[in-house]
Amino acid sequence: MKKLAIAGCGGMIYGFIYEYTKALNLDLEAVSGEEAELQRFTKMYSVKRTFSDYAEMIDTVRPDLVIVYPSDETKQAGMVKTAMRAGADVLCERPICASITEGEELIALQKETGRFVMPRYNRRYMNAYISAKHIMSSPEFGAPYMYSSSFHAGSYASEEKFIANHISHHLDLARMLLGEIELIHVKRIAENDQRVGFNIVFESEKPGAQGIKTLGNIQSNSFLCGDYPMERLDISGNLCQIVVENVRNLRYSRPVKKLENSDVEDFLADGGTKILNMNYAQLNNFAFYGFENMLKEFVRCSEARIKPAQDMEDALKTFKLVESLMKQVS
Repeated sequence: MKKLAIAGCGGMIYGFIYEYTKALNLDLEAVSGEEAELQRFTKMYSVKRTFSDYAEMIDTVRPDLVIVYPSDETKQAGMVKTAMRAGADVLCERPICASITEGEELIALQKETGRFVMPRYNRRYMNAYISAKHIMSSPEFGAPYMYSSSFHAGSYASEEKFIANHISHHLDLARMLLGEIELIHVKRIAENDQRVGFNIVFESEKPGAQGIKTLGNIQSNSFLCGDYPMERLDISGNLCQIVVENVRNLRYSRPVKKLENSDVEDFLADGGTKILNMNYAQLNNFAFYGFENMLKEFVRCSEARIKPAQDMEDALKTFKLVESLMKQVS
């Protein structure tokens, strides 16, 4: 059984991320964090040891895996480095680094230590988006021509945090589904630093049919109320369309012969629209939002000693897109 340590046990870690790790081949050895976090966490969960000092925890426990979720995100990269040098693989909050240089240092450390770091871009692991990627790989769908996503939110702490912690999810999702992308135009609207909106136009670097690139658009704002669903993806292929609504419903539309009567054989003919409507009674919050798949992949790659598809090298590409976006609106 792999030894797990957690650095920073508030927020999502307390709310539900740790809850799922209990179903995996992991043994929680220790937790570190601020005193109030530790008190609340240990009331909810059984913990062998607690530490106020992260470095002391890593040096004492020598864990196989570490989940890093600090209340002070400026300390995150240093904490990741400490864990990797101690021989642990790391799952952490995003953005992992504060600069491209810091990201490159982490990439070099991955190679030096043979350990990896995975960022929490959980949309890559959502069932609906995984299904969309599978459909896009089929000859029937062909090359994607148009890509449009919307991902909205309520008021954020700042414009910079909204871009880095919110919009980055859909920049990363576009990379996961299309390959590398290039931002070609960004337009911004704002009421204040907490309530902003962006219209982002991009092209994919991967050529489509006959050399045509995918033309994409991402709209995201923090003007809305977070109590209702606000996420949608629409991808156009060759006579086909994929629509994912609020991560739980996928519709795949394609040509079908005209139904001349109500015979069953016509109704069940090839083609037409297929709908994936996830059963609310059978899928929990983890599966809907990708945390279950993400944690499984984290543990699987650590046990098999293989690099995950999304490690620091991959995460830096998304970070560079975030940097490009910020420069275009500055």
